[in-house]
Amino acid sequence: IVHPPRFGLPLDPRTPIVMFAGGAGLAPFRGFIQERVRQAEAGESWLFIGARAPDEFPYQDELAQAVEQGRLHVRAAFSRADVTARVVDHGDQARFVFEHGSRGYIGAEMLREENARRLWDLIRSVQDGGQEAYFYVCGRTDFANAVMEAIKAIIRRFAADGEAQPEAVVQRVLYRLVGEGRFLQ
Repeated sequence: IVHPPRFGLPLDPRTPIVMFAGGAGLAPFRGFIQERVRQAEAGESWLFIGARAPDEFPYQDELAQAVEQGRLHVRAAFSRADVTARVVDHGDQARFVFEHGSRGYIGAEMLREENARRLWDLIRSVQDGGQEAYFYVCGRTDFANAVMEAIKAIIRRFAADGEAQPEAVVQRVLYRLVGEGRFLQ
């Protein structure tokens, strides 16, 4: 386990954040989300969570409330259940409901067109028209590897398209993210 000294929220609360949680890897992000809900001018907050089944998706009620308030975007992938998740308002409080869908993995969820486009906008720097979000990954090694491979695929798709050396572009973007302290595991 590596505990980065800067595994905390950005100093500017308007800075967007993207959290990737593998199952119980959601635990450190719970405080992030609670803080973002309290901050009046908080930037976008995204949570990509991978779990085996809906019953292994922790803190659903808290997360649903943050989604309902417009303070959090959640994308969930379940590897052993044929369901999709969405938040609905049940009058007294919002809840996740699970509907028939297909099994999925975090990498595939990240690469869905609408998610990939938004992630690319958050990855690229301000001078390139992006928003310079902070990215956090917490989960097992295979989960972290899947997130990294999906991020590389997104960079290849949007930044390296048509480039003579696409892997060099991917490495340059990743080095910039890490060097700027915007990618933490």
